[in-house]
Amino acid sequence: MKEENKKFCSEKLLELIPQKDNELEFVMSKDNLPVPIYKKKALHSRYFPLKESEKYASQPDSAVIAIGAGGLYHLTSVAKHSPVIAISICHELTLQILEEISLDCLFPSGNIKIITLEELPASFPYFTCSSYQIILHPVLSNLFVKETNKIVQWIQSVFNPQFTNIKTQRTFGKKWLKNALINLSDMQYFNTEPLEIENKAIVVCGAGPSLDMSIPLLKRKRSDLYIVSADTALPILVKNEIIPDSVFSMDTSPYSSYHFVGTFNKSIRFFKDYTSSLKIKKNSVSLLFSDFPLLPLCGFHLDSLPRLDTSSGNIGTSMIQFFGKYFSELPLICTGIDFGFYNKISYSKGNYHENYRIHNASYFSDSEQYDAKLYYRQNLEYSQEWSQNSQNRYYAVQQQLSNCTTLSTSPFVPWEKIKNNNDFENYITAAKDKKGICSFSLPDFKDPIKYLLELSEQILLQIMTPYFLSENKIPNLKDAQLFLESFKKEK
Repeated sequence: MKEENKKFCSEKLLELIPQKDNELEFVMSKDNLPVPIYKKKALHSRYFPLKESEKYASQPDSAVIAIGAGGLYHLTSVAKHSPVIAISICHELTLQILEEISLDCLFPSGNIKIITLEELPASFPYFTCSSYQIILHPVLSNLFVKETNKIVQWIQSVFNPQFTNIKTQRTFGKKWLKNALINLSDMQYFNTEPLEIENKAIVVCGAGPSLDMSIPLLKRKRSDLYIVSADTALPILVKNEIIPDSVFSMDTSPYSSYHFVGTFNKSIRFFKDYTSSLKIKKNSVSLLFSDFPLLPLCGFHLDSLPRLDTSSGNIGTSMIQFFGKYFSELPLICTGIDFGFYNKISYSKGNYHENYRIHNASYFSDSEQYDAKLYYRQNLEYSQEWSQNSQNRYYAVQQQLSNCTTLSTSPFVPWEKIKNNNDFENYITAAKDKKGICSFSLPDFKDPIKYLLELSEQILLQIMTPYFLSENKIPNLKDAQLFLESFKKEK
């Protein structure tokens, strides 16, 4: 390989020893560039190979993933505007071609890297590019059809989920980080008394259609139940004169506060994740700790803290997992967690969130409303009066079966159904002489900002990853310190 080409290749690719392929030869193009001929097929134009690059246009804020390297002539234009990651299909062929072609002349900005497929997740410039576009080599993709399809499938199955997580952090990560720092700074004000439940069946309420159907039963047996509400279900319960014992919120959006308008009650105990922006009197709120990377990277073991698993992205399931973990002896029942729509209604009646959207021109913009309607209504799968879309299918598939039963008649829930009133009575009876407890110890942070500033550079930059993603900045220590110091002044 030409010595100057080595800086464009990954170390893993350079570790391979190029083997002489007798089916590879070169001819000179009319503009005096070496064109590789492989298995009697020209990998680029024999006349003006650089003109091939005019076929491709780079997309704003995107990196180019080029599957198949060849002589790389087809990538010269897009590399002027976007970083290019070329994935080698046949490594021996790639290395041998690079013995004849000078990349310094083609890519003077150095805006290209040639790698193996396995290196893609670690090589992608997440901090500066918010999306990607794929360019298939026009000849190699036909010569290596199986290999090309395998790479595309791999990107979809392995790389895409990681990229989705990165996009989520880019969108919400800075908010999560700020909220976490605010909550950790105010820890002394939060309620740390243990949560104890005794002789009661636990009913977890979401805002799905089956909550409406369960209201009469919940009112009739209220004294025998410990009622847990998602923030979305709170206004529905209050409107029906049911005051829940506790309410959970894990949303970082300020819109979640709409669920609490006119519903505050001193008898309710509130729980929120430490990344939530929800503002209620702190002595009424207890903090739960998701796997947001701040605390784990600081050395705190989350298993020693009251945990809220937010990985499903569904608050109903998060509540079920919480009570299933800490109150496993008590019967656990859910309602309003349906993973589907009943008679084309997505929220239970009386939800303030939904009423506000319909009757007050909405706090959503027109484009957001349009996108939301498309997103929630597309690809509906029907089962009699129940329907399900792609998002709810995802939630239903992700849920692990637990010791939870459901009052919902939805065919899409994965839990065992309570078929009649006698079944429900049996669950209430099963709670007799049983109890559970969850302690609310908090991490030992007297001054979280000072603590973070004293960490090693490597750990601090890892913790600050969501901030740098949201700012489209490459991580550096000075920016991390400036953010924390400015945040401390604001606080």
